[in-house]
Amino acid sequence: MRGDTTAGNRFGVYRGDNLVVQTTTDSGGGWNVGDTATGEWLQWKEVPMQGTMNLRFAWPAPNTGGLLRITVDGAECR
Repeated sequence: MRGDTTAGNRFGVYRGDNLVVQTTTDSGGGWNVGDTATGEWLQWKEVPMQGTMNLRFAWPAPNTGGLLRITVDGAECR
């Protein structure tokens, strides 16, 4: 589920809907979400997790003041 304010995936990789996904240049490869705009959000439901999970987030941003909020089962993670 997502709250995307822009239409299409201008990079055309990984998926064909409005989530802008691009190939990452980070070591290890994979994909990243790009071209985010103010007010956009992502939500995953029922991601199977057991035990301790380590999540890593990184984003280059040309502007300061961005916010990343993680909520698991209704509880905000800090």
